[in-house]
Amino acid sequence: MFEHKEADRIPIIDSPWGSTIERWRREGMPEGADFRDYFDLDRTTRILCDNSPRYERKVLEETDKYVIATTQWGVTTKNWKHSGGTPEFIDFTATTPEKWKEAKARMTPDRDRVPWDQLKKNYKRWRESGTWIEGILWFGFDITHSHMVGTERTLMALVTDPEWVVDMYNHELDVNIALLEMVLAQGYELDAAFWYDDMGYKLNQFFSLKMYRELLKPVHKRAIEWAHSKGLKTHLHSCGDIRPFIPELVGMGLDALNPLEVKAGMDPEAIKKEFGSDLVLHGGINAVLWDDYDAISEAMEKTVPALKQDGMRVQVVTDSQYVSRGMTEWLPGWLRNNWRRGRKANAPPVKNVDLWKTLVALCDRHRVDFVYVRGHAGHPENEECDRMAVEAVRQAAR
Repeated sequence: MFEHKEADRIPIIDSPWGSTIERWRREGMPEGADFRDYFDLDRTTRILCDNSPRYERKVLEETDKYVIATTQWGVTTKNWKHSGGTPEFIDFTATTPEKWKEAKARMTPDRDRVPWDQLKKNYKRWRESGTWIEGILWFGFDITHSHMVGTERTLMALVTDPEWVVDMYNHELDVNIALLEMVLAQGYELDAAFWYDDMGYKLNQFFSLKMYRELLKPVHKRAIEWAHSKGLKTHLHSCGDIRPFIPELVGMGLDALNPLEVKAGMDPEAIKKEFGSDLVLHGGINAVLWDDYDAISEAMEKTVPALKQDGMRVQVVTDSQYVSRGMTEWLPGWLRNNWRRGRKANAPPVKNVDLWKTLVALCDRHRVDFVYVRGHAGHPENEECDRMAVEAVRQAAR
């Protein structure tokens, strides 16, 4: 998928809520069975290092329905035992720049923050089974507002104290990168860097494009550049309507985007048309339809083929300046003038319009660059094309 070539099939992966697994077991999945094996899904796994302040974790209240506890991030949460969804965030520790400094001092890249036992136990099996391995980066707006400071407080600080917020973003990333560097230094190979950063909600974003460019984009850019320097793909999960941010993400070289949240206003097919040659699109099915089998099946049958096809990066090498300049310079004028070589009604038509229209249609489906080379100048593929063309003419003349 990351090569942007026509795929024989799409990968089928899942990371279900615990309550979903409970339901599957009630419906017949054997106790202890790995859902990926049971449903024959493709295998992915994630390496999560602990870049938190390591505050004390303790249970404050527990019933048969929920658990209220403190986390290593200093947040008090309420988690429902048998219902899926994100926790309810009740209270926070790092609520001021001063308290953040205390938390920051506790966030150090120590070796015991890496899940070495998990790696030693499973890594060989993962590789032998073709498991896609992602290193988690735990940083950014989503992590800061939900797991560190609180949503309203973070949104206010973006305006009143942006330096504080940016310092949190950067330090979270710095510690996480240092920990994943330890993993790589031990010879463990990762395929991608994955991170969560929900930046939108229904039909809007938590902050302006200007604010994104000034405060969060530079940190995202650092994460992408680090991952690419290690040969890793980059995969962002960002819920909500983040359409204004997609050109920025593509410009930084982001490789994959998830979940393309339809119910929030994202249009997967439009995103595919504009950015499909640059982004792997992961998701794009309207989650509101989850309990309507016919409706969600129809959505999948419509959306999956549209996101799966085309989107390749293509380089056309030609020794024809007419073709090269036609597609890169003259085409907008031809289209304005209804395929004539001038604005006047008696302007001569463009020759071979049917062929030009076919070429334009193909280029609309892909990201295409035209490269001009001189004919008979030793370019191997150009020489081969010339040989084939001459032979075709000979065959046609017989």
